[in-house]
Amino acid sequence: MTQDLPLILINMSGMNGNLVAQSGGSGDKMKLLIYGLGTIPIELLFSDCARLGRCGTDSWIPLEVAPETFLGNHVLRLGAAGFTFHQEKGGENLNFYSVSRSAVWRDEVLLYMCGRPEDEERRYIAKAVVSQTAQGSSSAGKNGWCILFDTWTDRRAARFMISRRSGNKVFLHFDCPLRLTEVLEGDSEPAKQLPDHMCIARRADSSDVFIIERSPTSEFLSMARPQNPS
Repeated sequence: MTQDLPLILINMSGMNGNLVAQSGGSGDKMKLLIYGLGTIPIELLFSDCARLGRCGTDSWIPLEVAPETFLGNHVLRLGAAGFTFHQEKGGENLNFYSVSRSAVWRDEVLLYMCGRPEDEERRYIAKAVVSQTAQGSSSAGKNGWCILFDTWTDRRAARFMISRRSGNKVFLHFDCPLRLTEVLEGDSEPAKQLPDHMCIARRADSSDVFIIERSPTSEFLSMARPQNPS
């Protein structure tokens, strides 16, 4: 049963499942699991699984586990400020892009990915992947938006609303995954008609530190791993 999945994963991870069994619905159980694990592969952000919501604290946490390959080159690690992005040794750099707060998102937009002045500009048809169970809207982002580009497949991204900034720390709320189809120069195939709405994404400042904001009650969500029996 779907509601049993968090408890099964907790037990597989070697953690005590009593607290999970006594908690509320499947969403609360998955939050306990994620905060208990503390280190999560970032590929989870690109998955099209159902989630807790959109553009809110903990909105990125899944309600299910979809078939996915996790390379583990980059991970999210829970800290005092939230879940920070960490690049494992030998992994490619993470590609963060910023989008103006004036951007108007639709189910599909024409996304211009702009890097440094000498970099080639690339165009994608970006389609939002939003589960029917997700709540909320991505229509307003007063502090702008952020897109994390999946460099391994070149066809996926994750969209975030910027919650706030503190120095070089950029706090994010997850919105939804994106599926990308590159539009090549001179491409005139009928199947690739361009969307009416356009957004421009510019490479983020290299000094920025991106953090998925943690729940304000997360101290009640963390679980200590029990010692494995000898």
